Amino acid sequence: MIEVLKTKSQLTPEEKNQLKKVSEQAARREKITWLMREQELVDTNIAIRTALQTKNPDTEQCVSLLQCLLRSEEVDPLMVVKQPTIIQTVRLLRGYQGPADLGQLEEKERERTKRNVRNINSMAETIYKKIVAKFNFKETATNKFQDHLNSEVKAFDLATAGLRPNQKLALTKFPTTAA
Repeated sequence: MIEVLKTKSQLTPEEKNQLKKVSEQAARREKITWLMREQELVDTNIAIRTALQTKNPDTEQCVSLLQCLLRSEEVDPLMVVKQPTIIQTVRLLRGYQGPADLGQLEEKERERTKRNVRNINSMAETIYKKIVAKFNFKETATNKFQDHLNSEVKAFDLATAGLRPNQKLALTKFPTTAA
């Protein structure tokens, strides 16, 4: 009886192979999901910059995009290191003043734009703080997050110096050693 139980508890080579394949597929799916989230972040960054072009900025669209970004809890520090323009955009939005020709708008449109600009500033500040928190970084007057991020980007670039650009973009984890 005990011998029968022992043989049933041991996996056959075929079962081990099947489990290995399932594990590899799960890892592949996880990597693809991570890379798709990163692509969404990049697309959102581009859409925000496009919405706030110098001539005729669409503050409504920017507010909508920032709301999506705020709802997203899935921004990984590596995504920001690989795509540092994201933090540049957020930093710029924290001080966004709105369109230069605000005085030429009708009163109702002007008030709506001013409200949107305040919302953009506020949401950008919140997003910035969320990103800084993801890095477990405490910003002080002498210890700026941008300096920390720049050093992270440099370390990433050094660790991936031997990789082709597409290999670098495919990473979903910080490299541990130089490639």
